[in-house]
Amino acid sequence: VLLLAGSLSGAVGDLTLAAPAGADNQSSAAVDTGAGPATWSIISTSAPAETLFLGSTCVDAWDCWSVGGQFENGGNKFAGVIRHWNGSVWATVPTKVPVGDNWIFTGVSCVEADDCWAVGGLPHPGAPAPFLEHWNGTSWSFVQTEALDGYLLGVSCSLTTSCWATGTRTDASGNMTV
Repeated sequence: VLLLAGSLSGAVGDLTLAAPAGADNQSSAAVDTGAGPATWSIISTSAPAETLFLGSTCVDAWDCWSVGGQFENGGNKFAGVIRHWNGSVWATVPTKVPVGDNWIFTGVSCVEADDCWAVGGLPHPGAPAPFLEHWNGTSWSFVQTEALDGYLLGVSCSLTTSCWATGTRTDASGNMTV
C-alpha cells in the first residue's frame, strides 16, 4: 500500500510518483519534505499490506487522516480502517460502525481538527447501506443516515455547517446509479 501525502507549491506541472527501487509490499506513505514540489520521502504507515486506502485529508501537516479498509479472515472479510498522522507516526483510530462483516470507508473530509466526517458503506441483506461517522476531536461516532440502498463514496466539507457526500444508490432491480 502506498499512501501519498504532501503539498505542491510554485508552478504546476506534470508530477509522476513511483515506488522506489527495492520497495516491498509493506504499507508506506510519500510525504513532501518541504524542499520543493518534487521532493518526496517514503515513510512507513505500519498498516498491513492488505490495507486499501481510498481517501485522505489534512487539516495541517500534523493532522492528517486516511480511510479505507483491510482484508481480514483470509480475505473473506473486509473491515473499515481509519488512520491518523500526528506529524510523526500513523496510528489506527477505533471507529463506531454498528453492524456488518464487510464494510469500508471510502472518503474523509476535515474542516478543523475537531470536525471531520468519514463515509462508506456496509452490506445489508439484499442491498448495501451508506454510513457516516463524525470525529469530534476525541473519538469517532456513528451518525444515522436516511434508509437508502447504496454506498457513500466521497465527502467534502467547506464549513463546519456545510458538507456534501456523493455515492451510489441501488434500485429495486439491483442496478447502481450515482
